[in-house]
Amino acid sequence: MPSTPGDTRDPRHGYLARDPQTGKLTGIVIDGAQAPFWAAMPPVPRSAYEEAYLEAVQRLSAVGVVGAKFSHMNIPMIEAVHYLDESDQLTLRVETHLSWKDDLAAVEGRWDYIAGQRRRDRSELVNPTGVECHF
Repeated sequence: MPSTPGDTRDPRHGYLARDPQTGKLTGIVIDGAQAPFWAAMPPVPRSAYEEAYLEAVQRLSAVGVVGAKFSHMNIPMIEAVHYLDESDQLTLRVETHLSWKDDLAAVEGRWDYIAGQRRRDRSELVNPTGVECHF
C-alpha cells in the first residue's frame, strides 16, 4: 500500500495493521478493510474454491477430523462444497455458514438463498442452513 498515507484512518468494520514501533502501515488489511481490494479484483472462479475446499477436506480427513464448519461463505463457496459432495469427494460432514454482511465481499443472492435455496444443497454430509452474523 505505498500510496496510502500513514495517517489514514481505519475503515469501518476493519483496520489497517501498523508497525507498533513506528505506526507506519504494514500493508496488512484486516476484516472489512479488505473490501475495497475485493471489489477491485475479478471474481474468484468457483473452481478455485473447489480446489481449496478439497485440499482442506483431504487434510482434515487425513488427521481424523470427521466434521468441519466453514464460515463467512458466499454462494460460490457453498456451491463448491455442494459440488464436492455431489462428486463424492467430500469425506467429512460440513456445516456451511453464509455471511450475513457484505463488509468483506458482496454476497449476491443472499436473501434468496436464506429464504429457501439453501435447502437444495442439504445432504447427509452438508448442512447449509447456517448464517454467520458478525457485528
